Parts: sequence; C-alpha cells; structure tokens
Amino acid sequence: MIIRKEYEYDKLNWLVSAKHPYKQEISGGNNSIKYLYVHESNDESTLKGVCTDGCRLHILNKINEHYDLIKEPGFYKVESNKKNTIELLKVELEDNFPCYNKVIPDKDGNEVFEWNTKLDYRDTISNITLKLFFKFPEYTVLNLDFIKDMIYGINWTVHWYDSQSLVKFFAEDQLSIIMPIFK
Repeated sequence: MIIRKEYEYDKLNWLVSAKHPYKQEISGGNNSIKYLYVHESNDESTLKGVCTDGCRLHILNKINEHYDLIKEPGFYKVESNKKNTIELLKVELEDNFPCYNKVIPDKDGNEVFEWNTKLDYRDTISNITLKLFFKFPEYTVLNLDFIKDMIYGINWTVHWYDSQSLVKFFAEDQLSIIMPIFK
C-alpha cells in the first residue's frame, strides 16, 4: 500500500528528509533504499516516527495523530519526497533499526536558545540560517542542507553543547539531532 500525502512542506517532509540508508541496492551503486521507522511510544497509545542517516536524527512523536494514513508500526519505504508529495510504502523487514536513543543527550546544552524559522517578507532562508549560526557561542560547522530542512515556520529550542558536539533541536512533538562537520 502506498501512502501519499499532498500538502505544503510540513512535519512529515522534515521527518523523512533524514532517511536512513538501510541497505545498499543490489546494483552496489551509491543509491540506497530509504526507510521511515514507526514504533509505539512508551505510553503505547501513539506512534513515533524515526528517520536517521547517521549524521542527523529526526523524531516525530504522535505521528499517527498528525497523519491518519500511518496507522501501524513498522518500516515504510520512502518512495518519493518532493515539495508537495510524499509517497510511503509499508514493507516487511527482518533487521532492527539502529538504537537511536543512545545519541540523545539527557542534559540541557551549555547554551539553550530559541530559533524562529518563520519566514516573513524581509527574511530569506539564508537570513534565518545566519541567525542560528550567530547564536552559537563558538565557531560551529553544520551541514547547511540539514539546517535548510529545519526551516518551515516553527520555533525550535536549540541546545548547543560545544563546537565539536551534536546540536539538539526541540519543538512541540519534534526532536532533531545534527552532528557537526569536524574541522
């Protein structure tokens, strides 16, 4: 069954932008199959969507409350993720998803601040990105494409630990971890 969503760029687009390269295709090329992992939350009443590519981690709690097409746990192959359309295919896999909880820090960052990604008539994506980097107390290098995926009109609480550590972004029911590019 293919799940298709046709809306504006939103939480689901953000979530699957960090697709886990689960297995190499048989051809052995650079392309890899991308999966969204959905599992039950601790309270077992909602589902949690998780995607990672090894450099970033995106988690969306209560994914089934946001998108009624995702009704059960499992792996969803990301067939397509374009600006206005996402196609997911529920698939059966025997392997386990990486243990992502180990990389989420328990403590707050050394610097915690708000980052508003709402675009108004004066802003551009570049301006909003610069506002984030100017708030870091030390020179920190992050992938700009990863940051661009975070910009879609919400307020993030940013936890900065140090220039060589991950950066944690939190908003409502979303969590993102981005690893730095080392100097």
